[in-house]
Amino acid sequence: MTTDTWIIVYHSLWKKPAALVGLQDNQFMGYIPLLDPRDANGDGKVSTGEWLISKMPIFGNLSREAEISSVMMMIAMDMRVTDVQLLIDGQRRLYGAAMIAVEQSIKMLYIKKIAGPAAALALSGTTLTGVSYFVAKKGLEQVFKKMIDLALDSP
Repeated sequence: MTTDTWIIVYHSLWKKPAALVGLQDNQFMGYIPLLDPRDANGDGKVSTGEWLISKMPIFGNLSREAEISSVMMMIAMDMRVTDVQLLIDGQRRLYGAAMIAVEQSIKMLYIKKIAGPAAALALSGTTLTGVSYFVAKKGLEQVFKKMIDLALDSP
């Protein structure tokens, strides 16, 4: 006979319910988040400032993904759950979000350097395609070429 159980996992920082977790025979089956990932201070409301930050191309996505992955990791490390795969998935999600943020930041810096601040702001958060991709690619090629030339010229 299988036993289905629902437990509440609390946020480690805010001490508020973070997720409703479903267990079957003490094995993790899934969860329902109880917190909005845009709520940066855990007060239970998404303020105008939090909403605006969540819409920022680089920081907004990273902060949302960081909160979602931290809840996943909190669930995975709860003594009643202890699910290694969920922990790995949470870490992988956080790593993926950080890599996208770094990639977008680098693209924005190179576009800003090559095409100017207005172009960087206009293209921030967008996928590089067509001309913008070509410009960023050529800019990166020049930087790496200079790095290699400097390394080869060093004694």
